[in-house]
Amino acid sequence: MEDVAIIIKDDSISYEEILNVVHKAFEGRLSQGMHFTAVTYDLEKIKEIVDNGTTFCAIINGKCVGTLTLNIRKDKHNKLYGYISTVAVDPSIQGRGIGYKMKASAINKAKEMQCEYILGNTSIFAKDVKRINEKFGYKIIGYASYSTTNYYSYVFRLQLSPSLVWNNALWLRIHFFLSYIKCKMFKNPDGSYKEIWKTFISIKDKHSLK
Repeated sequence: MEDVAIIIKDDSISYEEILNVVHKAFEGRLSQGMHFTAVTYDLEKIKEIVDNGTTFCAIINGKCVGTLTLNIRKDKHNKLYGYISTVAVDPSIQGRGIGYKMKASAINKAKEMQCEYILGNTSIFAKDVKRINEKFGYKIIGYASYSTTNYYSYVFRLQLSPSLVWNNALWLRIHFFLSYIKCKMFKNPDGSYKEIWKTFISIKDKHSLK
């Protein structure tokens, strides 16, 4: 088995290589009827993602076979947190722990940057991602629907600093339950509002214009 090196993208790795890995990783999902946003990414979009974050690449024999991007942001309380996205591994070598190694590198980077926590999301059907996240200690804190996909998603949080709230199992269950109810009540899997709420919003808007 070839050695895998996890590095931060440098000039030796082209945007085209990263785009190729992303497309390969998510094309298989289309046959399952799931529309992952990453399938539609073009070179310009990949450049935007890579240049605005820290992108980790998995390298085997000089070839990029995996990628992940970590963004450092501030929440409404002005606390630093990490957001992990665009996690992709070439299908020909999936199952060898490459995604796990890239996530470990991203978590270490977030800790170095003194982030309070890390967020991420994925399809409720992506059981492999859910399993890996749980190994790291991520908790499912929310249920979401986005206009760029056609499925519901789990929202994950990994707490990196002490917190009486986010390390409380009961609060996490309550937070997820409320998020689940709100999402299922109002939204379709593709992020659109359900018909009953579309009608309600339309009536409300008409009255507000009077």
